[in-house]
Amino acid sequence: MNLNHLAMIKHRKMNLDDLLLIYNWRKEKKVIKNSLSKNKITIDEHRIWFNKVIKSENHVCLIFSLYGEDFGLVRFFLENSSAQINYLICEKFRGKKLSKTMLIQSIKFLLSKYKIKKIFATVLINNHISQKVLEAIDFKQLKIQKNYINYILKTK
Repeated sequence: MNLNHLAMIKHRKMNLDDLLLIYNWRKEKKVIKNSLSKNKITIDEHRIWFNKVIKSENHVCLIFSLYGEDFGLVRFFLENSSAQINYLICEKFRGKKLSKTMLIQSIKFLLSKYKIKKIFATVLINNHISQKVLEAIDFKQLKIQKNYINYILKTK
């Protein structure tokens, strides 16, 4: 991918119109494969989750686009001075090296709005792409479990 494309990555806060967009992303086989939860979700289950997250003051959710086409989601769960990060990229945009830029933008946004000292991430042990992306932006392995790795990024 041309590096000029990376400058065209934009983000916005998730809104009520994103319910079906995110539901369709969450149903994708690779999203489920790389998710900690392997359960397929129904639209009703997704609607409950979505409404809870969008109303929560403890969640920050950003939708990312490239040339105006939405491609990914970064979600932070805030607790005290730390945050748990989760993200996904839809199938059409995978393999285009967008993750690193998306995560850097989202972390900068988060730190500009909140006093966060640590960001945690949990990645499945076989999700080598996410591991490389997190390590490339200075996340450090905190603990290796049977099925996943916990990461930490100290921000201050």
